[in-house]
Amino acid sequence: MARAPGTPDIPKKTRQAIVLYLAERSVNGCIKRGAAPAAAKLFGCCHQQASKFFKERFKGLPTARRGSPQAPSITGCQHQDAL
Repeated sequence: MARAPGTPDIPKKTRQAIVLYLAERSVNGCIKRGAAPAAAKLFGCCHQQASKFFKERFKGLPTARRGSPQAPSITGCQHQDAL
């Protein structure tokens, strides 16, 4: 659901503080139960926004590809030249 009109955006410093708060209360990259609502209460936002800020910390970083790695490609017909 969208914010009410006229509601100011959350400043970048506050977003960073929320992420650091949640990072201290996470295990293996997962937020502990009750940490997002506690951060929301402390910083004055909703718990969905707090957890969203925590998930956005990896935005822009390269992600690991799933599946097996690609085999090296052979350009041209090098194997036929040996015959």
